[in-house]
Amino acid sequence: MPKKLTEKEKAQKKAAKNTSEKKTTARQKDSAAKNSAAPKKNIKKAVRKTSLTAKKQTEKAAVIASLPTENLENIRIAAYYRWEQRGGIHGFDVEDWLLAETEMNK
Repeated sequence: MPKKLTEKEKAQKKAAKNTSEKKTTARQKDSAAKNSAAPKKNIKKAVRKTSLTAKKQTEKAAVIASLPTENLENIRIAAYYRWEQRGGIHGFDVEDWLLAETEMNK
């Protein structure tokens, strides 16, 4: 038969339970703080990457404006073939364009 607890023992047990719950909550807060820091780093990387891409696209637009129409069409075709050779993977349009442009200017 289980032993009956006195009022003092019940209070001690309750206090111990509350203390362990507080420790768990503190641990959860610490892990949540660590997890919230990770997305901030990813956001900073994404912003840097986006700004670099925007800069390349701006440079590309400036070059396009200065080239004759016939030359532009040849560069477009060469860049398209580079894209096809890569397997149609997106995200390298600026690199393909610049490499095609250097080929045409050689």
